[in-house]
Amino acid sequence: MDHKNQSLDNIALMEFPTFIDERGSLSFFEGLKHLPFAMKKIGWTSGAGLGGWTEEENGRLKVPTVVVALKGAAKWEIQETASVKTYKIDRPGVGLFLPKGTETGKAQFSEDALILVVRGAGE
Repeated sequence: MDHKNQSLDNIALMEFPTFIDERGSLSFFEGLKHLPFAMKKIGWTSGAGLGGWTEEENGRLKVPTVVVALKGAAKWEIQETASVKTYKIDRPGVGLFLPKGTETGKAQFSEDALILVVRGAGE
């Protein structure tokens, strides 16, 4: 799915191109094509949920960010206007887009979580 028209202001679950055959699946994305921003920094986190689901407090994002669960699962509680909404990612072909300025609240990670974090350019 092409995300050139994805608003940089709206939190969204994004489905990425995925090819599946007898060998498994391949998912991918390109900045400014499948993501609504140019990629600046890419990293990953693992082991956050050792011993079961782990919660962590987050803060306000300084740059647009996409998170993808390469393995396991993660959930974020996001403050949206007058309510808190929970987003869960648990498949490598789906990412959670978090615009700059998003107040991320609590994050929970499964014991086996491997989370890819893709950030856009900052200030």
